[in-house]
Amino acid sequence: PLSEVDVAPRVAVVGAGPSGCFTAQQLRKQWPEVEVTVFDRLPTPFGLLRYGVAPDHQGTKNVIRQLSRVFDDRTRFVGNIELGRNLSIEDLRAAFDVVVLATGLSGDRRLGIPGDDLPGIVGSGRFTRCVNDHPAAGDLPTVGRRVVLVGGGNVAMDIIRLLSKQPDEFTGSDLHPDTLGRLRSEGPRRIDVVVRSTPTDAKFDPVM
Repeated sequence: PLSEVDVAPRVAVVGAGPSGCFTAQQLRKQWPEVEVTVFDRLPTPFGLLRYGVAPDHQGTKNVIRQLSRVFDDRTRFVGNIELGRNLSIEDLRAAFDVVVLATGLSGDRRLGIPGDDLPGIVGSGRFTRCVNDHPAAGDLPTVGRRVVLVGGGNVAMDIIRLLSKQPDEFTGSDLHPDTLGRLRSEGPRRIDVVVRSTPTDAKFDPVM
């Protein structure tokens, strides 16, 4: 237990998304003297909250305000550092007493069926990163007149909203006007959702 250690250790947390920030927050709460350095390959923290949450869900994104309070003189953020390219795990273990890996999932998981690598197949993670202006997401994929969504979870519902809402329904969101224009000009006329469960057993939250 941290309380049984005489000297406050230096802790490295790799990943500045929600799990990394919550880890730093709990470390500081349990042991205020601990020194935490949070590393991330992006120049800004908050990962999934910044780039994965739909831009029309500002209530969820407001968690960033709470997490930002963790950074102070004893918990610092270091961006543009990629594990395996700028630093090795050995470097971190030599410089810190504890190393926490909170990197999450950096890419989309493929379906594992024939044709899942064909043009026009886009992972939900890439799509949400594009609409949230992730620096490494690239251009927004072209959206055709008919879209098929595989999955019925919260992210699927996010994408359905983004593709079907009218422009005035995005008031208060942080969706870039150019992105909104592309979604509207190239938007689908039909959206089919393919899920394993019945609608009543789908895994999305009702608020979605």
